[in-house]
Amino acid sequence: MSKVMMNCHKTRFLQRIITLPLFLKTAPSLKIIHSHILRQHFANNFPGTTGTNRLFSSTSFLRAEMANCGGGDSNEFDMNYDQLLEAQKNCDILIIDVREHAEIDKTGALPGSIHIPMCNVADELTNLSGDTFCEKYSRDLPSKETKLVFSCMSGRRSSIVQDRMKKLGFTNVYNYKGGWSEWEQKQKCP
Repeated sequence: MSKVMMNCHKTRFLQRIITLPLFLKTAPSLKIIHSHILRQHFANNFPGTTGTNRLFSSTSFLRAEMANCGGGDSNEFDMNYDQLLEAQKNCDILIIDVREHAEIDKTGALPGSIHIPMCNVADELTNLSGDTFCEKYSRDLPSKETKLVFSCMSGRRSSIVQDRMKKLGFTNVYNYKGGWSEWEQKQKCP
């Protein structure tokens, strides 16, 4: 197996660890395991340093790992600002803002979207009944063919969710690469 492929497999594993719900990462025993796994992977993949003498955040670490795996590359399922404006007019398209609650409280959700935090998207779309989903989000539960658009702050987390949903069999999933940052900037300067 090539080194790039091995890095991709490691990255997917790390994405699962890094994107654990906050309460799991902060539980004392799991926090130690989470930290140890990241430090060990860092030490193994960046010779000349040790995981214990270098400070890093899981977000910046994930970005570096995704770059090794080709994450973030443009593809046909990326959506730009103009395409998002059109999607917002179509009630058959479900736009999901995957940022955390604190981010939504600070800025508000992307107009026309529903808010489901990144770590809950797969569970909400696959395990809720149609009635429960409709009651909770005032939208119909999407099928695996429904056009879904994921958005976050800058397009990175939403691309992870997009990839996860593709693996779960959703066939029409898009990532708004500009995210809230681009949305806010374009709204200020039309």
